[in-house]
Amino acid sequence: RFREMICGTGATYRQTGRRWGKKMIRTAAQSTRLRGRATGCTSISILMTCMFLALAPLHALARTETLLLDGDSAPSHAAAFSGFDAPVVGDSAYSRLAFTASLQRPGPDFSGLFIVGSDSGVRMLARRGFGTARMRFRKIKDPSINSVGDIAWLARIRRGSAIFRTIGSVRPVAIAIRGDRVLGDSRLSRVGGPILTADEGTVFWSKLRGGNRRQSILRCRGGDGNCRTG
Repeated sequence: RFREMICGTGATYRQTGRRWGKKMIRTAAQSTRLRGRATGCTSISILMTCMFLALAPLHALARTETLLLDGDSAPSHAAAFSGFDAPVVGDSAYSRLAFTASLQRPGPDFSGLFIVGSDSGVRMLARRGFGTARMRFRKIKDPSINSVGDIAWLARIRRGSAIFRTIGSVRPVAIAIRGDRVLGDSRLSRVGGPILTADEGTVFWSKLRGGNRRQSILRCRGGDGNCRTG
């Protein structure tokens, strides 16, 4: 502000001198004095800038960290990653992120659900073809992760769409399957979009049949987290 007042005043007097010839001598004298002040102002400005740069804290530059690349070896089954879907990120100390990926190996392609832990280690949680005859995964997608490291996802099985999730250290369980009864006489005809919540519940979208409602958003929470057994 002080510098602007000094330099600005000098510029004003110079303009005044050009506009009004009668005040040329007086203005020239004032301009000479103010030009010296402006020069001093510039020197002070340079000095202050150098001091600011010297005293300003040095910030670390951001950098990109590579977690995985196609062609990297996948855990188990002697397979390599051939492609990735968008990951989901959590703030758990145990699981940093979850993602689905396709695997390339001699023979047909496979896909699976993987998690990356706080130590950057990769672990496979589920894979296409895993499970029993009635619960075998035909497709895995739409993972979700919460603050304690539980993971939910949508899968296609023999009976249709289903939502699976981990509950603590227990193996993955199905919490909603096509055909399950909800809302009295209604049954699930399709489920999708599972989201894990901070209170360890699971919210998901569904289509209904058998009642007077056609769609719903449902939340499964409380107990052991499995509404099929609750």
